[in-house]
Amino acid sequence: MKNQTAIEYLIAESSKILGPLNYKFSEEQNLIEIIANAKEMEIEQIAKAFQDGVDKGFYIGGGSK
Repeated sequence: MKNQTAIEYLIAESSKILGPLNYKFSEEQNLIEIIANAKEMEIEQIAKAFQDGVDKGFYIGGGSK
């Protein structure tokens, strides 16, 4: 597996089956915007998980204080 997030994997695999992901659900929202929002949420969750680990004394490379 390449170095990609779950959202990037979902986009790549869905595109193989469905083609370009430019579906409109309504005037306000389309699939590209939904995916972009999900990707941003995923980035925030990863950053929070990392910071939570640092706050608890875990550092890059494993180990603790």
